[in-house]
Amino acid sequence: MAEPRFTDKTLYGASGHPRSADIEQDKLGDCYFVSPLGSLAEQQPGRLENAIKYNADKGTFTVTLYKEESTGFLGLGDKVTKPVSIEVTQAELEYNIKRQGGSTVDNNPGTNGPIWPAVMETAFAKMHDSDAKNGLEEGFEAIRHGGWPRDALFTLTGVKGETVMASDVQDMGTEAAHKKLSDALAGHRPVMLSTKPENTASFFGLIGKDAPQDGLADNHAYMVEKVYKDKNGDVQVQVRNPWGTNMGIGEGHDTPNASFTVKLKDIMDGGGLGRFDIGPAPSQKPTLAQADVKTGDPQVDTMLASLSDPAGLKQSMQNLASSPAGQQFAASGREQFQEQQNREQQAALTRQPDEATQDVTRSPMRHA
Repeated sequence: MAEPRFTDKTLYGASGHPRSADIEQDKLGDCYFVSPLGSLAEQQPGRLENAIKYNADKGTFTVTLYKEESTGFLGLGDKVTKPVSIEVTQAELEYNIKRQGGSTVDNNPGTNGPIWPAVMETAFAKMHDSDAKNGLEEGFEAIRHGGWPRDALFTLTGVKGETVMASDVQDMGTEAAHKKLSDALAGHRPVMLSTKPENTASFFGLIGKDAPQDGLADNHAYMVEKVYKDKNGDVQVQVRNPWGTNMGIGEGHDTPNASFTVKLKDIMDGGGLGRFDIGPAPSQKPTLAQADVKTGDPQVDTMLASLSDPAGLKQSMQNLASSPAGQQFAASGREQFQEQQNREQQAALTRQPDEATQDVTRSPMRHA
């Protein structure tokens, strides 16, 4: 059997860990997903490494993602977080590369890695596909039309992050925003910047004046690498474009470098700031729902669902005991116990010796 193209040896590059430079978004419009991927790679690479397991016997990868589900009748109950294990095959990774997904492999023919961005992106697409057995076209189509980094971060970590809208920055001021964002990065929390088109005030160039262009692609999500004050005291935001370059934006600031620095005030004044999304701290873990074990018996299922609630467990056991099924079970148990008692008594009578034998047998013991 031929060695699979993608294995645990091709997951990461020379460093042996995921890096933001391993991401190069192409045809899929999922910047909202690959930007959090890149930010996690720099801030909390262990989360990604723990999320991917290679299955050498099958040549597949198993990825753990998270989803939120509503409980109760018609989904009207509380929402719970559940892990989802998704198997990614060699063929599905090849399809990702064919679709020109978020890894660098499709841009560098002859290479097989780092493949981890494609593994995660393919699992994300598969999570959105209703019938993966017939290919992942539906899943890739579902993820390519945009979304929010905060939602993608939840899918990746199982923890809800924090959103700082442009209006929040306006209210708190650039000084407070600088502290909030730089503190988040110092605490190894992933931070993303989402943009929107700059304000347009002119009417065909005849009345008013358009807002200055900030050099950032519109309706795009960037990884935030650094937030700092320059020598003039202005708050600067250094971002990384998941495209792997800042060319072709058309706002007069194109550069082949994936990293780009822009003044926070300029993004605000031009109206190009959409929001900052901040992910969880390294210590924050998902609060998972209990495994949804179903036996088919409502009473037993209720009892299993109450395992972490002593009072609820006690009540469910009482309900089970008083139910027709519980009473029938108890009666059957009593009958079996009585039958066992009768069999043991009959066996004892069969083995019982006569009195003479008893005396001879026991006398040495009595005089020992």
